[in-house]
Amino acid sequence: MRTPTACVAAVVLAAVVGALATAAPATAQTGDSAVLFGGGDEVYIAGLPAGWRKQAEASDALGYRADWMPAGQTVEDWRDRMTLQLIPDVAGQVPEQFLDNLAALWTDGCESVMVTEVQTEAVNGYAAGSRLIACTRDKQSGTGSVSLYRVVAGERALYIVQRAYRVPPFTTERVPLAGADLDAGRKAVGFGTACERGAAARPCPADWAPVLAPLDPGRRLVVFPAPG
Repeated sequence: MRTPTACVAAVVLAAVVGALATAAPATAQTGDSAVLFGGGDEVYIAGLPAGWRKQAEASDALGYRADWMPAGQTVEDWRDRMTLQLIPDVAGQVPEQFLDNLAALWTDGCESVMVTEVQTEAVNGYAAGSRLIACTRDKQSGTGSVSLYRVVAGERALYIVQRAYRVPPFTTERVPLAGADLDAGRKAVGFGTACERGAAARPCPADWAPVLAPLDPGRRLVVFPAPG
């Protein structure tokens, strides 16, 4: 377990690390599907939890972000959130470095920050990394939070998927989430792939190719509703 800065507590339970490292990846999502456009023909395809709806989005020169929450939760009072984000024009970004920098940023607003080691992988030939980052107590809101991140470094953009839980404040002795919740969160962020439309080296899934081909690359996000 690594400590990005001296302020980050390296005290995440071994059971949490095990849940992140050994749970089988999801092969399908039952909710809507989302496509992020990183530039050119590069896209990231993500799955969303069933029944969740986009509640907020923002786009500026630094990138694009959209947040989904389940029914009954809002931007102000969310307890569960899934975020898709892209940062364009960051070729060569290393997911581990990005996740270390992200954990370090949390230290200003949290009493204690807990992290797991970065789990690295290759996603369709792109470098990727996953990590849990938890805040025991936010200094402004007084609540705790647990976030599961997956970062995929495309050639045109960096794609970040986050599944966040807002929880009561807690201590560094344990993360206040059941193993089943952590496993579901890891599967939610882990279902997704980056690809390049029409490219042989990093092809998009065969069943997605005809759907993606006509889409305008100038858009940042397209959401496909779940069947039924």
